[in-house]
Amino acid sequence: MNAPDGFTARPGTLEDAAAASELMNAFDRAYLEEPDTVDAAEVSGWWARIELDRDSRFYFDVAGRLAGTAALYSRNEGRLDLDAYVLPEQSGNGLGGAMVDWLEEETTRRGAEVARTSAITADRAAARLLDERGFESVRHFYRMSIELSAPPPEPEWPDGFIVSTLQPGDEEVLHAVTEETFAEHWGYEHRPFGEWRKHNIDREWWDPSLVYLVREGNEVVAAEISAIRFGSGWGRHTEAVARPGPGTRAAPPGIRRAVRSW
Repeated sequence: MNAPDGFTARPGTLEDAAAASELMNAFDRAYLEEPDTVDAAEVSGWWARIELDRDSRFYFDVAGRLAGTAALYSRNEGRLDLDAYVLPEQSGNGLGGAMVDWLEEETTRRGAEVARTSAITADRAAARLLDERGFESVRHFYRMSIELSAPPPEPEWPDGFIVSTLQPGDEEVLHAVTEETFAEHWGYEHRPFGEWRKHNIDREWWDPSLVYLVREGNEVVAAEISAIRFGSGWGRHTEAVARPGPGTRAAPPGIRRAVRSW
């Protein structure tokens, strides 16, 4: 495996998850005002989607310390994504370039059409590298937050709607609502229930007491998955869309406002 001078590279293993999480946390702390925090279990869950021998490269300095991690994820429509982190003090030593080289080589070798990666705005070196290599910006993600001086008011649910936590037997309905809500989202990839369960319900962070369904009668019209994750509270808000068969239907306008204030 090619690596810049002064570094060695090898595929990652599950035993590397703790060291990788420490590197990722150091990376986030260097570039983000409100960094996420991940642990070995979180990182191992991400890697469950790839074959580590084929899809990962770990870079080590001469002292044997982990200096960078890179993982490739195959996406729909012929895309190959690179998820890469470089220890902040190793920036400028060629690791990022080596990772992009690997991404481009594998994109060609696997017959994919698009090589894709991402960069944090504050990481100017990564942005310059990608610009020099001919990558074009296709999407921006923003994090929005609010500082509350007091607890928010109780949500006002429209008449006829009932909210409850997830109960045994609700899992497949929740999966259906989630998948159909995000079907038109950028980069959407359908996940069959078994795969979705593996990466959600079977994960260590899953807590059904923090998962909510909104019903009108017997029909689920909205849902929210929340968790204590990344060192803080985390949530995915979904709204049911029209679909054939019983169980869910399109949520009326009032329910959207209620779910967002939950």
